[in-house]
Amino acid sequence: MRNFLRNERGVTTIEFLIAASLFMFFMMFPVAMSLELFSAHTVQRELDRALQIASVQGGVSSELADEIEDRLRAKGFEEVEVNSNALDTVVLKGEEIDITLSVKRKTASFHDGVMSLIGGRGVESEQIVQTGTILSEYLP
Repeated sequence: MRNFLRNERGVTTIEFLIAASLFMFFMMFPVAMSLELFSAHTVQRELDRALQIASVQGGVSSELADEIEDRLRAKGFEEVEVNSNALDTVVLKGEEIDITLSVKRKTASFHDGVMSLIGGRGVESEQIVQTGTILSEYLP
């Protein structure tokens, strides 16, 4: 038993594995977080653009909803859903227009993989949901 405890063969391998896993985490965590934040920012930017256009148009036309979906799909998002209280209706000046964009998260598995290295939680949902409200500026 004493010989077994004094045996140091393989210690270098174990030290390497510990150091390599920490090194991989410190390299991949910023990449995963950057992709996650970039995705959320991209959806927020499209929501802001949609709110501005809807404010001037007095609602969310089907053409605007299709344009938002096309722009987000061109940026790599697969499932895009546009909801609004003013979808294909006219909202007069001073009334609220609510728009919700819901897109499927494209980096969920990468983020979950990196977070599992430290025992952290993964993403709570497969969807990125952004909601915004603006007052209509439409005058008939």
